[in-house]
Parts: sequence; structure tokens; C-alpha cells
Amino acid sequence: MPTAVPPHSPVWTLLAVVAVGVAVGIVYRGALHVPFIFDDRECVVGNPSIRQLWPLFGDAERPGPLNPPRDFSTAGRPVVNWTFAVNYHFGQLDPAGYHLFNIVLHGLSALLLWRIVRRTLRLEFFRDRFARVADPLALLVALLWAVHPLNVEAVVYVTQRTELLMGLFYLATLYASLRYWTAPTEPRRWAWCLVAAAACFSGMGCKEVMASAPVMVLLFERTFLAGSFRQAWRASWRLYSLLASSWLLLLVLHHGGSRSESVGFHLGVAPYVWWATQTKVLLLYLKLCIWPWPLVIHYEIPHLDTVAAALPWVLPVVGLMLLTVILVARRTAAGFVLTWMFAVLSPTLLVPIVTEIAVERRMYLPLAALVALAVGGGYLLARRFFTAAHSPTSAPLWVMGAAGIALIITYCAVDRRRLEAYADTVNIWQDALAYYPASNVINANLASELLVAGRPEEALTVSRQALSLGCDSRGIHNNLGASLTALGDRYGFQPGQLDEAVVQLNEALRISPDFEDALVNLAFALLKGGQPDQADAHCARALQINPRNAQALYARGTIFMALGKANEAAQYLQQAVEQDPRSAAAHYGLALVLLNGSQPQAARDHLQEALRLDPTLPEVHYALGGVLAAQGDLRGAAHEYAAAADLRPAYAQAVNNLGVMQMNLGEMDNAIRSFAEAVRRQPDYKEAQGNLERAQQVKRQQDGEQKQ
Repeated sequence: MPTAVPPHSPVWTLLAVVAVGVAVGIVYRGALHVPFIFDDRECVVGNPSIRQLWPLFGDAERPGPLNPPRDFSTAGRPVVNWTFAVNYHFGQLDPAGYHLFNIVLHGLSALLLWRIVRRTLRLEFFRDRFARVADPLALLVALLWAVHPLNVEAVVYVTQRTELLMGLFYLATLYASLRYWTAPTEPRRWAWCLVAAAACFSGMGCKEVMASAPVMVLLFERTFLAGSFRQAWRASWRLYSLLASSWLLLLVLHHGGSRSESVGFHLGVAPYVWWATQTKVLLLYLKLCIWPWPLVIHYEIPHLDTVAAALPWVLPVVGLMLLTVILVARRTAAGFVLTWMFAVLSPTLLVPIVTEIAVERRMYLPLAALVALAVGGGYLLARRFFTAAHSPTSAPLWVMGAAGIALIITYCAVDRRRLEAYADTVNIWQDALAYYPASNVINANLASELLVAGRPEEALTVSRQALSLGCDSRGIHNNLGASLTALGDRYGFQPGQLDEAVVQLNEALRISPDFEDALVNLAFALLKGGQPDQADAHCARALQINPRNAQALYARGTIFMALGKANEAAQYLQQAVEQDPRSAAAHYGLALVLLNGSQPQAARDHLQEALRLDPTLPEVHYALGGVLAAQGDLRGAAHEYAAAADLRPAYAQAVNNLGVMQMNLGEMDNAIRSFAEAVRRQPDYKEAQGNLERAQQVKRQQDGEQKQ
């Protein structure tokens, strides 16, 4: 075994911990306020398996944290799902706790990277070229990687904890193996061997990319320590036996397949087309490592399905692969780094993920190795230059330090700009649309987020604009139909508006018959059109596909309310609240059922929770106003009616009821203005006209009494 690595100064350890902690804290402090985005709503908000820490596995009705639902991003990744359960246990659905966990994971990985690079640079392999500068160069590597803008998505996008945890355990496996190889005593070697195995097994429970870890550990020893694979196996067969056994766990976790709806060649992409396209993606990744801009949440890269289109991208990647083979054969550090990159990226380079041709988070681990190569290679070039110029021996380190600090400052500025895009769920897609205006995926997701944010006018504009640009996807048609329904519900349906909504939603279902969102939205549209039986058929279909679909449960509860089936309505609405406690609509629907069942206090609680989740819902303010009025809180009721009237311009009933509250409070002038406004909004509103006349009469009587 190689000689043990000399101990490093504790001052450098303290400096590394402080520097990495401060850098990560400065860059990502704003991430604590980023909301859940995209898949987070399914994997966190709508994930029933994270609602309890025990039992670990549970059953089909109440799955445990080690048994996430199939086709979630955490399916086959129980370690990640368990950490979500821990977050939920302590902070429910407050995004801040989830983001803090991700930030800490990233900081720990940066510190592990520092330790790995520092120990590697001081191995005999480098013949003392880095012995005196290993600590500062390793710290520079860790800092550059920690603040590199390409990592923002992995850290801020909560669901990508799969990448963060896998990266942490991948690095931990290599670090523990490095300690195993350099341990001075047999007991310590056994201890580090077990630590490496534990990290490797844990990583297999986070993401499939971990499968390459045992191979990369073997290549590390062969490259930097043993000189050949045979010698490496002879020296460390116990370690490799334990690491390789973790592949069995990976096979068990993915027996039967996970996330099969978006992964595999059965989805219509020919192997040669995918592989050719991924050469362009790989070169994009390398470009973003050097020049990390623009960064977007979704890259729209067309498939390269002809030789002419593919050749300019395939040739340089084939050349890079041949260079990697040569460098590995020569036992170079660059060969190991390039192999690391290909090994970590290989699952997505080889097997199609049709919904995500290119994503930034896949470069999380490859970037660490590439940064180390850039810093180490840059130092050697600077040393060669300054040696030829007969400059002081410390000059190369000062140059690297100055260049590194300049890069870190630049990266922090880019990080700040990138985090602004994640400020809310609409921003992130608007940012992407600026680069890919004709993208089906981006247009569909932007319109969907606008609908969730209560901005149907903008969602309608985005959807119509997408169709005019030639976009044609199930998501765009679904959002167009949902926007028309939402606008009609808010302002009143114009002639033909509801019919157009139904046509668009049926088109979405023609493209994708099992599209749950379109089934639910069509159910709502049909219900608005007075067809509850047909609406229920679509809800039933959506629930057959996914019994935990909170929107479908809410829709069916609403349909049963319209049909006068209070018990069935309460059952479905209660399930909707359980599946998605952050659904303001579900709380509102359940409150209406409770009101009909003479449970005003319970209804009030759900209405207040709905408004806490989404204060922009006029019908919820209106319903809460009625509850408060019945309980004698006239001032509170007036406040809620006023809020409802402000949020919905056509809500004459809310303005009328506001006038009633003001009249009962003795505020006659305000009451007259409110009744007059209700009549202005709805000229044929008889009740408001009568209230206005009565209020004016009472006012005249009061004025007469004051004159007497």
C-alpha cells in the first residue's frame, strides 16, 4: 500500500470550513424563499409517503418514506424520499426547511471535494509538484465548484436532492476509499472500508448514476496508486467486493422499472438519434462549464436525425472519447477526470429521457472533476511560465489565487441573477421563454404556472401565442381550455367561450387520452356547462389513472355537491385535503360542505386556511364573510366582502353584502355607496336596488332627525 498522506495543518481545515460555509451561505441565502417548483408539487406537496416517518415501508393505503409511489422522481430512491419525510416532520410544507437541507448538502459535498483533491495532489503520483500548494489549490477547487452557476438548479430545485445526495455519497465513497488506501494500520483500513461501502450503498438509494462509483474507485487506484487493474484488485479486493455488492441493491430498487413513462427507447426515439443528439448536449455542457450563460430550466434541443445534422457534433465528441482512452492508457490525471465525466453522464447519454434532453443538474458531479483539472492544469502551466521567466516560486500560486477570486466574484454575480429567476414559479418559465419562444414545454409550463398564480388572462395570451407560433401539444391545448373556463368563471362566460374551452380540452385528450390534468379541467368545464354526469365520468377516469390526484378528488367532490350528494362530496373533498394540504380550492370545497352540514366553525377554519394559502380567491372571501356575519362579526364580514369585491369586478353580490354589513354597523353613507356600486355592476340586481332605496330612506330619516 502507498505511504500515508502527510497530515495537513488544522488551520487549513478551519479556513476551508469557514470559506466554503461563507461562500455557500452568501450565494444561496436567497434560496430559502424560493417556492416549490415544477416536480416539487408532486414529489413533496403531493407525496403521501413523506407524511410520516414510521412505519418505514407502510402499505398501499399509507406508504412509508422508504416506499415512494411509482413514477415519482423519488421512486427507487428511498434515501432521498426519507429525507423529505424528515423535512415534513419538522417543517410540514414550508419550503425554507427543504432548501436549507439542500444547501447544507451542497456545502458538505464541497468540503469533501476539498479533502479529496488535497489528498490526491499530495500522492506520490504527482512527484511533489503540488506538495506545498495542495491545500490552497484544493480550497480553490472547492470554492469554484461551490459557487459555480451551473450548480444552482441542483441546489435550489428541491426535487433535485436526488442529485445532491447521490453526489455527496459518490464523493464520500471515493474519499473513504482514499483513506482506506493510505491508512497506517489494519483496523483503520477496515473501518474506512466499511465507511466506503456504507456510502456506496446509500448512494445507490439516491440515484442510478451511483452505479459507476465502484468502477471509478477502481480506476482511481489503478491511475494514481497501483499502476494496473490487477495490482489494484490484489491490494483492495475486500473494498471492491463490498462496493460491487451495492449493485444488488440497485437491481432490487429498480426491479420492474421506475419512472417508465419518460425513460427508455420504447418511447419513440431511435438509439442512433438519441446518441447523436447527446453529442451536441455534451458539448453544450462543456461550454456551460467554461461560460455558464445563458442558464435555463429547460433546453429545447431538436433531435439530430440526419447524418448532416449530427456530424458537426459527433466528430468532436468521438475525438474527445479517443483522447480519453489514450490518456487513461497512459495513466494520466486528465484521463481519470474525463472518464469520470463520461461515467457520471453515461446513463442519460445512452438511455433516452424524452422529457429532458439536457438539464444543468447532470453536470453537478462532472463539474467537480473538471474544475479540479482546470485548477491543477492551470497551476502547472503558470509554474512552467514563471520558471522560464525566473520569477519567484510563489508567483504561480498568487496568479491562480487572483484568477480564482475574480472567477468566484463573477460566479456570485451570475448566481444572484440566476436565483432571481427562481423567485417564483412564473419567473423561471418566463426566463426560459425568452430563449426558446416556440418551445412546447416552456409555453405549456408557463401558462400552467400563470393559472396556478390566478392569472388566467396572461395564461390565455401565452397559450394563443404558442399556437400562433406553431406549437401543438397536449399541455398548450389543456391550458387554453382551462384559461377560458377560469376567465368565464371570474367574469361571466361570453357566447361560445365555454364551447371553445371544451373543444381545446378534448383536443388535449385526443393527443394524450390519459392526460389527468385535461380530464379534470374538462370535468370542471362540463360542470360549468350544466353537465355534471359527463363531468363525473371524466373525474372517474382521472381517479382510475391516479387515485391520489388531489385535483380530481376536489373536482368529484364539487360535482357531488352540485348533484346534492353531500356525504359523497364530503368524502372526496376530505381526501383532496389529505392528499394536498396546500390546495386552497380543496379547503374551500370542504368548507362549503361543512356549512351545508351546519358546522360553521369547522367551515370557518378551512376557509381561513384556504385564504392563508391563496388570498386571491374572491369566492372564499365571500363565503368567509357569510360565516363571520352569521357569528356576529360584522366588521370582519365587511372586510371579507370588500376583499371579494376588489378581486372580482363582476361580483355584485359581494358589494351588496358589504353594504348590508355597513348598514348594520350604522355606516349609512358607506352602505349607500356600496349598494349603488352593486347596481352599477349589475343593473338588474333587484336585491341591491331594494337595499339602496331602503338605505337612502333611512339616511333621509336620520338627516331629518338631526335637523329637528
